[in-house]
Amino acid sequence: MIKFADQFLSVVKDYETIIVFRHINPDNDALGSQWATVSFLRLLFPKKQILGAGLHQIVKGIDYPPSDQIEDYQFTNALGIICDTANHERVDDQRFSQCKSIIRIDHHPIHDLFGDVLLINEQSSSTCEILALMFKHIYIDPLPKQVAQYLMAGILSDTIMFSIPSVSSKTFQAASYLTQSEIKLSDIHASLFHYSEDEFVFINELRSNIKRSPCGLAYVVVNRAMLEKHNMHPNKAKEYIFALSQVKEFKVWAIFIEIEVEGKSLYNGSLRSQSVVVNNIANRFNGGGHPLAAAVKHLTLYQVTELIEECCQKIISEEVK
Repeated sequence: MIKFADQFLSVVKDYETIIVFRHINPDNDALGSQWATVSFLRLLFPKKQILGAGLHQIVKGIDYPPSDQIEDYQFTNALGIICDTANHERVDDQRFSQCKSIIRIDHHPIHDLFGDVLLINEQSSSTCEILALMFKHIYIDPLPKQVAQYLMAGILSDTIMFSIPSVSSKTFQAASYLTQSEIKLSDIHASLFHYSEDEFVFINELRSNIKRSPCGLAYVVVNRAMLEKHNMHPNKAKEYIFALSQVKEFKVWAIFIEIEVEGKSLYNGSLRSQSVVVNNIANRFNGGGHPLAAAVKHLTLYQVTELIEECCQKIISEEVK
């Protein structure tokens, strides 16, 4: 980490314009890592132009800044820093390819080695964990409250309150460092995991529409009528996959959200699992992610059915093993 921190600073010092990216349909780890990086670099280099790129913004959590308006010419001689993004197609502003050099910081399984300088640790629980530990080497004092809050939101969200298998002693080292700042864990937790009465009703409707497969798969398909009924944005709706979790009998659970793309009805989905690896299935359906948590996008209803069948086959084959 110390070696990469030194390399990171060395590269950053060579550029006057630095643009920080995250993945499309960002979650709190994507937004938290992006805006923590932007804020941290603005603190260290107040005379440099540090910008945050991206088109998608809807996410349940703390308030993040709106993306900066960036003109095409600004990318040409810029350094791009891409956070929490597994493959180049998922970068939330494809103009990243115009940057002069790219640093990538991520914790997803490696299957797309784009970028010039890479800090990728698949064992880390989140990209925010990686950044917190790196910032600790660079900035000895407690981090400013805003930076620490962004990072803690990403860690709490991606680890589901420190409950997933990738949580390690380093995760708690990162969290311990962040709590030295003037953040309130209870406030961050409330912003991430508390929900309104309207959301409560939506969650109940999700649960009442769960479909079960004999193999141990549970899933729900959310159509646009349901979204409109609850005034729910598709990007936000997918986060409610937690409504299907913590059921012993559900070995894999999924949510599929109907969206409109060029006049066609397609579906974005999220997959979760207790122990069955699902990201290799997601890779074949316009997606990817972690072994037990993955996403897919722009599927037809027929492809959704195919994916469900593949998940069942995978569950059954795992049971046989």
